[in-house]
Amino acid sequence: FTGNEPLRILLVGMTGAGRSATGNTILGKKQCEKNNATVNGRNVLVIDTPGLSDTSLTKDEVIDRIKRCILLSAPGPHVFLVVVQLGRFTDEEAEAVIIQAVFGEESSTYTMALFTHGDRLEGRNIHKFVRNSPKLLSFIKTCGGRFHVFNNEEKNPEQVNQLFEQIDKIVTGNGGQHYTNEMLDREKEFEAEKGHILKENEEQRQKKTETLRATYEGEAFEKAKEKLDSEYEQEARWQAEKNVRIIGRIASNDGERGRVQQKVQIEDYVRFVNECNHFRIDLILRMLK
Repeated sequence: FTGNEPLRILLVGMTGAGRSATGNTILGKKQCEKNNATVNGRNVLVIDTPGLSDTSLTKDEVIDRIKRCILLSAPGPHVFLVVVQLGRFTDEEAEAVIIQAVFGEESSTYTMALFTHGDRLEGRNIHKFVRNSPKLLSFIKTCGGRFHVFNNEEKNPEQVNQLFEQIDKIVTGNGGQHYTNEMLDREKEFEAEKGHILKENEEQRQKKTETLRATYEGEAFEKAKEKLDSEYEQEARWQAEKNVRIIGRIASNDGERGRVQQKVQIEDYVRFVNECNHFRIDLILRMLK
């Protein structure tokens, strides 16, 4: 990005994880929701978002408000900093902080984990600490393996400098580009199409679930059902992305000839998708047996 363009950072995390304190540390200020400052000669804009575990809102309301924060970072953030407290990493946190669930798969290349309360390491190596927690390790993988540690109680500018160095690598790796509203709109299209596909296959999934219920009991059934649901979700996501992109390319044809060709291509594609769906779903179900 250009020298005059601010570095835009969007903070995401659980309530109480230290997002606001992190924003304050980065900018050297006492309070941060949306604020900018010149840090080491560069213009930096930090946007704090609602806590993912805000009990005054439903999960959907929290996600909707977080998505709206993209507008505050217009034309879009250079990095999503997912703020997590060092310590016990719960299942709830592991599920909540998966940023791709909010902003889509394209957000992965713009994401980085930031651990707060670095003093809790008590001299331990952060890499060893992470390796000893499979859930934490899995979470970091969703952030492209990128992470940094902050001690918000320390007014040490070096930890901010090191953070900027890592963010600069992310920006460079993305060709100087930032996450955009268009990416978020694409994600909405994918999710809508995925929901349509899942709805179409719901009856089939229910039948398979009943078969599993008759075959397994207790924990074995729950594991088998979880695997089945995961396969359906992954398949629907894969198919949704393919549908949206292909039909989008078809719809870009111009003129009357293009419209006729578009109609034929869509009809052929829908027929092809239906055939593939039946084959792939049957294959998934056989794998579960």
